[in-house]
Amino acid sequence: MNLSGSRIFHYLLWLSVSLLTLVAFVSEAVPQNAPQVRSGAPQAQQVFGRIQVVDHFPDVRVRVVQGIADMEVRVVDAFPNRQGRWQFVDHFPDFRVQFVQHHADFTVRLVGQNGRPMSAPAASGRRGSAQPNTGKTTPRR
Repeated sequence: MNLSGSRIFHYLLWLSVSLLTLVAFVSEAVPQNAPQVRSGAPQAQQVFGRIQVVDHFPDVRVRVVQGIADMEVRVVDAFPNRQGRWQFVDHFPDFRVQFVQHHADFTVRLVGQNGRPMSAPAASGRRGSAQPNTGKTTPRR
């Protein structure tokens, strides 16, 4: 194998460009730091305002907990204009929320205007709404 100096230079140049291109594609495919929420979903602190509860195609998936949560949410009837304030509506929401038990984007602790814990409201079109959780159970008939 008789290679001249110029051929070796071109071969090494081609090899280095190919390796750099491969490294660039691999580094774009692997995320450097994985986000805690799914791509495109807002963080917990960014979700406030008029909230519509849905079963399908939510903006965020939320798990309601009674203990330590990512965010405490106060359910209000008017002026949900600050972080941690939600007003449940049926039309023209700022965010669509689905309450789930698994694979949630974040967890919340729902409290009413009086500061008492609440349960998660049902989606529109279903019976039921957000009611204060008094801890009492009603007997079945």
